[in-house]
Amino acid sequence: MSTGTTQPRANPSTKGARADQGPRVSQAGERRELRWESLRAIAALGVLVAHAYGQAGGNFYGDYSERLIAGVGFGALFFFTLSGCLLYIPFARRDFGGGREIKLSQYATNRALRIFPLYYVALVVVLVFQEGGGNLEQWVRFGLLLENFSVETLNTVNGSLWTIVVELHFYLLLPPLAWAIARIAKRSTARALVVLAVLATISILIRSYSLANPQEEVLLRYSLPATFYFVCAGMALALLRTRWHGERPSWLRGPLAQAELWMLAALPFWLLFCWDYRLEPLFGISCFLALGACVLPLESGRLLRVLDWKLLGVIGLASYSLYIWHVPALRVLTDEGTNALADHFLVLLAVGIPVCCLVALLSYRVIEEPALRLRKRWGGTAWGGETGAKPEAPGEEPGGAAQPPATAGRIVTSSPSSTGVSSPSRKRMSSPPT
Repeated sequence: MSTGTTQPRANPSTKGARADQGPRVSQAGERRELRWESLRAIAALGVLVAHAYGQAGGNFYGDYSERLIAGVGFGALFFFTLSGCLLYIPFARRDFGGGREIKLSQYATNRALRIFPLYYVALVVVLVFQEGGGNLEQWVRFGLLLENFSVETLNTVNGSLWTIVVELHFYLLLPPLAWAIARIAKRSTARALVVLAVLATISILIRSYSLANPQEEVLLRYSLPATFYFVCAGMALALLRTRWHGERPSWLRGPLAQAELWMLAALPFWLLFCWDYRLEPLFGISCFLALGACVLPLESGRLLRVLDWKLLGVIGLASYSLYIWHVPALRVLTDEGTNALADHFLVLLAVGIPVCCLVALLSYRVIEEPALRLRKRWGGTAWGGETGAKPEAPGEEPGGAAQPPATAGRIVTSSPSSTGVSSPSRKRMSSPPT
């Protein structure tokens, strides 16, 4: 489907497979980048591993090996970077690439179809069967997605839900924010990146303040302002993807153009962050580099092809359900942390990963897929708006929402010319400083 844009010519010096051109997977009729979904899978599985470790009594503030286990749970924050990138791409293309106009009503409808059906089904199930029916405050606050605004409900019932509230706030903010960035930048990608850098700096300061005052500012810590710099990293990638489409800048050559180098460069930033949680902004850089390896027009090699593993991509498509259901599932498997599984982390992991993945795939089929098929296109998507790309089925945003989406999808091998770790149980347990 044409977007009415004049796209730049492809760079004739580009050789080999590009990191942003690989196999795709079909989710409810929508074609999505397999590698993007694989990143979702890794992030969601990381959160599961960290929550299982907490359920088994692990100490997230112990030695470095324990901090590494906790560190994989910060994949919850990586989802914010994914959201910032994938949802901002149509806006960036509209404002800086001559792309189509955005249908805001359909954008809002698609966002609601994406998160609300599973959120409310899971909420009712957990409140009825694991919280003894819940109380009035729980039904009201969680029902209105206000749980992040009270210490009585934050990180209770289901410790993963706080990120869904932050996601919703970003969905509401994105259209006016994109409009403001476009007016300030006046079609200059460089000025737009400066705006994002300023917003990210403010967010880091807010985050640092909340972490320095963990008791007084716990609610601020679990808010969009305190996590927005992860979103800014993704939005910056969306701008660069739009700007570099067709022809990379002259300096992006040789090793700098290798997607593997970007992915490997993300690792030391994450390792430093695990060493000292106060270095959390370094994890934002790690998220930028890891996602950039997959969404920017870089040269792909053997290392990145690990993300083409079909099973990993399928888990990625099911990752929203995996993210939502793994906490209640761990509570059931460990009998609220009282049985033998709760004393053996590796055994719990060996049982919990396959069980949670099966529950996630079933959840997609029964709950998510019917709603996802109601989505309609609201703007130029990740593939539909680019030269040589085939338009997606009446899908939604490029690659989907940033909280993990879901399904056991069909792999399409044709290529175009895609936390905070909170307590997994009702009782608050030790968790990394998110």
